[in-house]
Amino acid sequence: MKYFAMIVGNEVVQTIQLPEIEDILSAHEHRHVKDELDKAIAIYSSDPRIIPTEVPVSEGSIWDGQDFTPPV
Repeated sequence: MKYFAMIVGNEVVQTIQLPEIEDILSAHEHRHVKDELDKAIAIYSSDPRIIPTEVPVSEGSIWDGQDFTPPV
């Protein structure tokens, strides 16, 4: 398992737990699941910021500090 603490200010507000592929199945069974878990672990390991939105935002959109611009 990998664990990630989400913080606001300096206070932990939530801990997220993500299984590693070895925790749930062998890699040859579901390659797509492995890819998605690897991606999630990489994202959470990269010190992400969390931006609240009222609507879904497309992956690859750019946040300019005020608005999201969809990918080209």
